[in-house]
Amino acid sequence: MTILSLEIEHFGKFKNKKIELRPAVNVITGEEGSGKSTIAAFVRCMLYGMTEEEQESYFPYDFDGHYGGHLRFSADGVLYDLERDFIGEGSMVLRMLPDETEQENPEEKLALLTGGISREEFRNFLCIPKDFFGDTGSIVLSGTLSDEDSEKLKFRNSAVRLQKEREHFAASLEKDPEGDRKEQEQLLRENEEQLREAKEAEAQAESVFREKEDRLREDLLAVRQKNEARQEAFLSDIAEEKQKLQEIGEIDEAALRKSTVPGVVFMAAGMLLGIAVYFFYSRFAGSLSEQRNLLIITFGAGGAAALFIAGIILTGISAFRKTAVLRLVERRKEQKKKAEEAEARYQRYLENRDAVDDRVPDREEREREVREAGRRLEELVSEEKQLSSEHARLTALISRLDDEIADQRQAEKEIRAIDIAMESFRNLSGKDPAELPLSESATKMLSELTEENGQKICVYTDGRVFLERDGIRRSLSELSEETAAETMFAIRLSEALDLDREALLPLILDEVFSRMNSEQTLRIFSALRNMKRQILILSAR
Repeated sequence: MTILSLEIEHFGKFKNKKIELRPAVNVITGEEGSGKSTIAAFVRCMLYGMTEEEQESYFPYDFDGHYGGHLRFSADGVLYDLERDFIGEGSMVLRMLPDETEQENPEEKLALLTGGISREEFRNFLCIPKDFFGDTGSIVLSGTLSDEDSEKLKFRNSAVRLQKEREHFAASLEKDPEGDRKEQEQLLRENEEQLREAKEAEAQAESVFREKEDRLREDLLAVRQKNEARQEAFLSDIAEEKQKLQEIGEIDEAALRKSTVPGVVFMAAGMLLGIAVYFFYSRFAGSLSEQRNLLIITFGAGGAAALFIAGIILTGISAFRKTAVLRLVERRKEQKKKAEEAEARYQRYLENRDAVDDRVPDREEREREVREAGRRLEELVSEEKQLSSEHARLTALISRLDDEIADQRQAEKEIRAIDIAMESFRNLSGKDPAELPLSESATKMLSELTEENGQKICVYTDGRVFLERDGIRRSLSELSEETAAETMFAIRLSEALDLDREALLPLILDEVFSRMNSEQTLRIFSALRNMKRQILILSAR
């Protein structure tokens, strides 16, 4: 396998970071804290997935819903794209390029491509960390030994690691998740009771609020309908009065005054005719015949009387009509006054409607009660939401405590298994330590790295390491820091090459040169370039 590129979408401090790699030696430099070890962790997690501890340690600084990335590699002449999402339980997709065909059973396929090398083997052998130079008893060596020596080595060199793991599991047993769970269950029951009461109070408060609001709305509607009826009555009265006024019509008083003139004229004409006849008869009666005098008296007096009587009749008729019209005028004035009063009443109604007619009994007090009921309902809804949130938190906490209880039970099993292994180690520890076959491959690797012969590394089953030079054997503590680091690096590198002889996976060196001088670094770097495998060097130098 050759890694071609790393595309870190969100992982630790990195976001949308792409790194192209070559098939041979790759060097990534950066200051302390720049994320070099994070890159090594990204490669490991992409190939083997994440532990819970790693998931928390490398959670994105700037999380936006994405946590993962892509790793593109080639194997047996075929290109692949490995995609992982580390959120929750995580997901994995393995595609064959360039057609991006998704592979069935990607975990099994990836295990075949990595040669079956396990996560722990990759982490302990192929990823050489900056703290590789430490207690040799904690080194997990590859099992290239005889069966008997291999068993001895596993127990002896795992003693420190097993003891630390036992301490870790024992520490988890110091907690009391079952007691905490009982306490949280009690709190959850109390919360559920409070939540039930809150929901009942909320329902009751909502019922009161709706009832008060509906009653007030109904009363306002009734008043509004009453006002509309009164308004219609006022408008009907105004229309009726105006209709009556219109029926009376306009009165022509000038024509009424002129209607008395004909009667007066006729009466005056009759009187004048009578006077004329009288004077004519007095003066000319003696000179006329009796027959003519009778004719003059008859027609003159009769005409005068007729004119006078006609004048009296016309005058009487005019007087009667005038009296009737005057009464009609008074009636019109009265009707007009009624119409004006009706309009005035309507205007006063319009002016005072909002202040008087539209007033619901105790309206302000009832509106205040509705607002109070609404506020109380909002408070209860808010309280119910808080209790629901607390219920969800307690439920999640109890679930987490269930996981802790399960972890404790698993820890108890792990401790029993470790105690059995430690007992086996104690049974083997009484025997004389033997030199491991690893000494030969480590010696050969040291010669290639230092370009010096005459040196021999001796690794024993009890974890002790010696460097023999010019017939003098020295332990690591007796060597200079640079030489001890070089010796340990040769051991770790030979372990890696013994494990992955076919170069199926890249070799990752994380700050391994921090304890070496420049001459050693250049010499080892040159030796690494001659190895036919992909190497990723992470260094601050």
